[in-house]
Amino acid sequence: MFISSLVSLLGLGILLWLLFTLAIHALPFFVGLTVGMYAQDSGAGLAESLAAGLLSGVASLVLGQFLVAILRNPWLQAGVALVYAAPAAFAGYHAVYGLSGIGFETEFFRVMLGGIGGLVIGSTAWVRMGDLFGTGPDPIVGDEAATLPR
Repeated sequence: MFISSLVSLLGLGILLWLLFTLAIHALPFFVGLTVGMYAQDSGAGLAESLAAGLLSGVASLVLGQFLVAILRNPWLQAGVALVYAAPAAFAGYHAVYGLSGIGFETEFFRVMLGGIGGLVIGSTAWVRMGDLFGTGPDPIVGDEAATLPR
């Protein structure tokens, strides 16, 4: 009984780690999945549908990186990060809502926990967008920044 509880907690921890790690890639995943399903429904074969979905997902990730790289206004960069973090919040809400069904029967608590989880996962993805796109805090601070070439 003790070992099964530990293994269950380990599995839940791994699922939550995956959720937080992959939350940044929710928008490219949704784009790739939508394009691949549309290609499959329009009569393309399996290989063509997979290729179209993969290429469109990669293109949406590269587009986000390109936009953040060329935009110098921090408000526009935050807007691009918000566009990428909104699907992460949506996915986080549904993941926490589904997992809360294990322990809670009341719909109110499930919706509240899902909302809190979506907010936490979405905000974590929004903060981590700077790390993914290379716009995070500058590690060089103080007088060293004036002497080192950029």
